[in-house]
Amino acid sequence: MPQDFSHQNLRGRSFKGQDLAGANFSGADIRSTDFTGANLIGANFSHAKAGLEKRWGIYLPIALFLFVGLLGVFSYITHIPQVRSQNAVFLKHEYFSITNQSTRYRSLRHSGRDDR
Repeated sequence: MPQDFSHQNLRGRSFKGQDLAGANFSGADIRSTDFTGANLIGANFSHAKAGLEKRWGIYLPIALFLFVGLLGVFSYITHIPQVRSQNAVFLKHEYFSITNQSTRYRSLRHSGRDDR
């Protein structure tokens, strides 16, 4: 017989690996509920409250902001120089430019040497 969890508060409950085939979760609060490995074939989740708890809507953006800030501080401390201009990327003392390569190729071609 299918289990009936309709309109119950199941926040944070674990149904890990359980057989819940045909169970009724309609109208239930299933936020932060663990259904890992559970058999949910034919289960009814109509009008169930799901998703993260409200506090995570505050903690996640703050954690993201702090993480990005730490990355910026780390980048500043390690002094990784990277400056991008229109057609070139400067990374330490290495230089790469699309326009300089094409100019070099034309000058080599016109001088009779082909260094490809």
